[in-house]
Amino acid sequence: MRFEFWCHWLLWASCCFVGVGVLVAITPHSGLFEIWISRVDDHFFAGHIDVSARAMRAFLMGPLGATIAGSYLLQAFVVAIPFRAREACGPGTPCCGRRCSGSLSIPR
Repeated sequence: MRFEFWCHWLLWASCCFVGVGVLVAITPHSGLFEIWISRVDDHFFAGHIDVSARAMRAFLMGPLGATIAGSYLLQAFVVAIPFRAREACGPGTPCCGRRCSGSLSIPR
């Protein structure tokens, strides 16, 4: 019961952060991020930001949001399938350890 609760909690938290990443990527200048944007503007631009700097920030928020969404989507899949099934992972198992690392090494 307790393990299942934390699996569900981590899965839902991961899905929420996927949503936040998508919002960051799609709507970087929305009111949702107004506090963060104003603090960044005050720190780096003394409160007066140029139009080209706003465009650059919007451009950079796309890859940042996609990275956030992608990493938490990967975490959600790991939680939903192998973590919940309590699959073993460690040295000597097929997913980690010597068996896997030998196949990823650069040939001489």
